[in-house]
Amino acid sequence: MSRARPSRRKVDPEEMVNEAFLKDPYPFFADPRRNDPVHWNAPTGAWYITRYADVFDLLVDRRLSASAEGETITRTPAEGQVAALVHDFFGRWMVFSDPPHQARVRETLHHVFTSSSMASFQSEVARISADAVAAFRSSGQDLMTDLTIPFAQATVSALLGVASEEFDEVARWSGELMGFLNRSSLEPYDVRSTLQAIQDLTDYVVATVLPRGYGLAVPILQSALRDGGWDPVTVSATFAQLLTGALEPVSNALGIAVTALQRHPDQRRAVREGHVLHTDVVEEAVRFDAPFHFAARRAVADITVGGATIHRGDRVMLVLASANRDEHRFVAADSFDVRRGPVRHVSFGRGGHYCLGSFLARQEMAVLLSELDRQWPELQVNLARTGRSPAFGATQLRPAPILA
Repeated sequence: MSRARPSRRKVDPEEMVNEAFLKDPYPFFADPRRNDPVHWNAPTGAWYITRYADVFDLLVDRRLSASAEGETITRTPAEGQVAALVHDFFGRWMVFSDPPHQARVRETLHHVFTSSSMASFQSEVARISADAVAAFRSSGQDLMTDLTIPFAQATVSALLGVASEEFDEVARWSGELMGFLNRSSLEPYDVRSTLQAIQDLTDYVVATVLPRGYGLAVPILQSALRDGGWDPVTVSATFAQLLTGALEPVSNALGIAVTALQRHPDQRRAVREGHVLHTDVVEEAVRFDAPFHFAARRAVADITVGGATIHRGDRVMLVLASANRDEHRFVAADSFDVRRGPVRHVSFGRGGHYCLGSFLARQEMAVLLSELDRQWPELQVNLARTGRSPAFGATQLRPAPILA
């Protein structure tokens, strides 16, 4: 059945899988947002919802399921069996599940992110920030590889108990998982390496992280495995979601904030002089360039949105990045402006799938930005050589070399 409908502009369906889009999707989504806001894209096999009002409402619409079960196309029955195990793992992530499982995981993790827990964690974040900036100023050459990524890793260590010497392997597993998730379409995909990463990560969490007992979230995971009825795969899946959500999103949002402020010296000066809070910088950075561009859903009933009918079973991508640039919601939406005041962006989702760790991520980023201004206010990134790596559905700022 065709899902296409007449569009008021010429759309090249292959545009969403080319390198220019993967590096910068914002020019592409600007046209559908104005002319074809419920856009069917055949090469990726999904609807793309691009306007703020629609995305805001559909984030909590129960006719859309967060589960992505069975989406990978496989060539053989053996591949299908492996894919089923991979989907089972991701289906245990809170962000990719529905109630009642999603509600149970959320209730368990809520104990990690209480105000009292976060208060005790702040002194650790302050120490990590001071050390990270000092090391960066001493010998750093690239904003991302020498500051924001090491900072994100150190805070993950404090949260999840990953030892520094283990991070190369853990980051490799995380990259494998994100590579599986950030595919542009449902073409046949070899999932064996993804399953191996899942198995290795599960062994590591159960045999190393939990017995060691270090990290803010680890006692909760220990309790869930021991007393809460969770099995090792659920514990590992929850660990993996916390891990992936605290690495690339935090490091990239920080890179966006620093480079955007450098492009706007007046705003940078306002922050340094205390007229604008670092927390406001964080909010604008995640609005302006959302770390994750999509909230993936599948329709469990027919839905009519913007004059288009989305049929049961259709894949739906709620384009958070486009919604955050909607001219009907934000003045000068394509401009970075830390003085725009409170913004209700959708980068952290909404409703039952709202990011539980968003408060922690916001605080971490604000503390590092403040420390960077304190220790190295004259830092300059070589903007002419700063770029973005191609990625479907995520921001990846690389490289970002500094000026000597």
